[in-house]
Amino acid sequence: MPKVFFSRCKPHGIDAVCVARECERLFFGYPMRKQGAHYDRHSLRSCIVDVTCDEATWAAEHAASDRLRQYNQNRNFVSEIEHGSIALVPRPAEGVIYCGYVEGGFELVNDPTWYDIWESIWRKHKSEDPDEYWIASEVAQTWKVDKFRPVPVPRIPVWIRRSLFGRSTYGIVRGYLDLDPYKTMQDVLGIDGFLPRSWTTDPREVERRLITDVTPDAFEHLMVAILQLENPEEFWTHVGGSGDGGLDGLGADASGEVVGLLQCKWAYDGEDLKLNTQWASERHRPRTILAAASHRDGVAAPPGIEFFDKAAVAQLLVKHAEALPQARALRIGNRR
Repeated sequence: MPKVFFSRCKPHGIDAVCVARECERLFFGYPMRKQGAHYDRHSLRSCIVDVTCDEATWAAEHAASDRLRQYNQNRNFVSEIEHGSIALVPRPAEGVIYCGYVEGGFELVNDPTWYDIWESIWRKHKSEDPDEYWIASEVAQTWKVDKFRPVPVPRIPVWIRRSLFGRSTYGIVRGYLDLDPYKTMQDVLGIDGFLPRSWTTDPREVERRLITDVTPDAFEHLMVAILQLENPEEFWTHVGGSGDGGLDGLGADASGEVVGLLQCKWAYDGEDLKLNTQWASERHRPRTILAAASHRDGVAAPPGIEFFDKAAVAQLLVKHAEALPQARALRIGNRR
């Protein structure tokens, strides 16, 4: 079954997306060198192990490697990508994610015709001899792509793009709850703008928009704004950051006494919360609130925690839509 997957296309930290777009290839790094082989950029199959090789060949080459786990991960990853899969190359600095449909299977290209372009880019960034780093092999493990379409980042749903900006340099975008990444990306690539959206007050649709359009950071600010509207006599502020003990929001009364502690989870699976209550005085126990934009049905917060689940958040978002700028962007409310 076709997948949605991504690769950073930044071998040795050098941006190779222009090469990828020029030759309509998605590059996958971490090539495994054959033991005892000499580098020949015109005959890479003589010195690089093809991750799609038979089990006997793989076992022999892999046994001599010092990166056993990494190369097994690479082989397993490649085996999941098939014709028709959708490849993503995130470039947030350009404001886009390049997207394309895979044509055919994985290929270790023996003598990449785009090597000269890649070498010229390498020399602009590095003073070292490119042959010393076997740089041709970094752009030889590829999938052919029909073309790379630059899709503005905001058009990619949050639940998909959150996978792209972590520490991993490649990976498969998995489904989330009842959302299908492949169907979603087909819809995104099928039009030249945002997917059609009407104003709504339907709680279920609001829940859906929370995970398609609201980033984790934006969700924190949204919840602080909602709690301020729900408690107009209190003073709510966003605090999240180093040293804040896991807190994302803080509520105080007119005297400055802390009356509320907020932690937000874009996705909550029922795990324990590690909240530092250093903000609260010993003589007054504040409300401790957990807000979640998404979670499995039936999940509960730990004892003593006030839980704003996705249904409660959606209801409050509808309730305060006229006062929330975020609601306008989400098209939540009664406007026509």
